[in-house]
Amino acid sequence: MNGQRQEGKLNVDVSTIIAQDNPEKLVETAQQVIKDGTEVSTSQIRNVFGPVRRIALEWPENVQSDEERKRAERAYRQVVLLRPKLQYLATRDKKLTDLANLLEGCIVEIQKGRDLAERRLRFGRFVDFFEAILAYHTEKARGGK
Repeated sequence: MNGQRQEGKLNVDVSTIIAQDNPEKLVETAQQVIKDGTEVSTSQIRNVFGPVRRIALEWPENVQSDEERKRAERAYRQVVLLRPKLQYLATRDKKLTDLANLLEGCIVEIQKGRDLAERRLRFGRFVDFFEAILAYHTEKARGGK
């Protein structure tokens, strides 16, 4: 998998967003994801975002002790385990397929980080991207463009 997601209506190069720190591309892509069509409700996105936010709160940004390293390893494990959870949700509700595939592509890019520190940076970009998608979706659901 090269970071390019082509399933369904979404065609997004997530490697540019996750592996590189390009906030302009992140915002532009989040807008495009919503414009190109995700038929899910805001509550469905929030149901997926909730676990991501919990992981972000548990994963220390700077690992300086054995305990912090263990917390970081547990958090990373939870990120990887989101992949089958996303596919399970998409199987139960086909409207989630495009979003689940997009997010899974992001997780694959997180996994390509060379160590926990780089994976944490990539995960932070993933959280930012997901928050932007949620924000634009909420705006659209409320009648915005």
